[in-house]
Amino acid sequence: MTARNTLKLKELIFNTLNNDMTLRGLLGGVGHVRHANPQQLSEYPLVVYSIIEETDDVFDDAQGTNIVKTRLIVETFSSQIASTQSDAIDDRVYTLLNGQRLSNSSVQVYSVYRESRTPIYEPDIKVWRVQSAYNINNSTL
Repeated sequence: MTARNTLKLKELIFNTLNNDMTLRGLLGGVGHVRHANPQQLSEYPLVVYSIIEETDDVFDDAQGTNIVKTRLIVETFSSQIASTQSDAIDDRVYTLLNGQRLSNSSVQVYSVYRESRTPIYEPDIKVWRVQSAYNINNSTL
């Protein structure tokens, strides 16, 4: 039987991103890392993450490996018309997540790999958004 703790995984992702001083500097301070969708009047630059899918026991159904594959979407938003800022923010998020083994007292992340990266210009708010999809293999402790 798979045990999972989605809330603790979200906390781990938040703390990994929010507590990094380099990313915080690129974002202009605290309060710029959020879960789920940004509000229409959000203060940019911004990092938004969402867990969009979880698959249980991805390696061996019969053995009950307790490994959960999680699909994570991370969106980085600039506060500028040029893409330089959103690229720098996305590059830092990539450094913090891709290929890393992360853990807290409840969750062990064995691997994180970016599957895709899509830059998009948002003409209504005149900012760049980079959407990256990550696959995470994790389990509860």
